[in-house]
Amino acid sequence: PFGGEGWIFSVDDLEDIIGGHAWLGSICILGGI
Repeated sequence: PFGGEGWIFSVDDLEDIIGGHAWLGSICILGGI
């Protein structure tokens, strides 16, 4: 996963996952208040 295009795609997927969790987490926190 640390070489070639696979690494680039892995980074993009990781950012999407982190961004998605951060977004869903914010909604859950705001909805829980």
